[in-house]
Amino acid sequence: GGDPKNLQLLRQAFTDALPEYFADRVLGPGGSAGEVLKRWTAAFSEASFHWRLPALQAVCTAPGLVQQFGKKLEPYRAFTACFLDRRWVETRAVFWELASDKNLPEAQRGYHHYVCGQIDQYFHYEYARAKSLFEKAREMQAGKALGLHGLIEFYMKGPELEKDLDKALALAEEALALEPEHTPSIVQKADVLVEKGALVEAENLYRLVNRKR
Repeated sequence: GGDPKNLQLLRQAFTDALPEYFADRVLGPGGSAGEVLKRWTAAFSEASFHWRLPALQAVCTAPGLVQQFGKKLEPYRAFTACFLDRRWVETRAVFWELASDKNLPEAQRGYHHYVCGQIDQYFHYEYARAKSLFEKAREMQAGKALGLHGLIEFYMKGPELEKDLDKALALAEEALALEPEHTPSIVQKADVLVEKGALVEAENLYRLVNRKR
């Protein structure tokens, strides 16, 4: 009947069922230990790629999975706690492991490159490495707006000598040409416009995103 309490109960029931669901999906089809671990890693990568936080927790805590993989899950459980707490620097090692796993879909690996680049740019000030990772993310997410986000951030917020707001704006417009309804790209274009001082145009875009969301 549309009662919010009922929807909350439904969501809680779904969340409570996730650990068993993931254990069935990962362990159920059988195969070698290596194949099972690949399925687990794919599930973990998918959850982090889509920011599905309950799924991320469930895939690390399901009793059947913990029993199967034991200590192998410990770095990922630690990652999940850091991810939920936005302690990004402490997540980099796992993000890089995912970025380097050629069994994962290329789009997800590109995203993981992008996140590692963000950590390097904003926390380690490793600008050259960050730019290289952003370029790799663009290559791996060809045709996707998200693939351009790292380079936009680099030219907008990177080292002073390489800041180029015109280039950042051109890349933001390129991203929206690829996916006109991609709200994170609309926000990012607005962010560039703020840096350029075009506040009215930026506000209009922020309001547009607010309506879409």
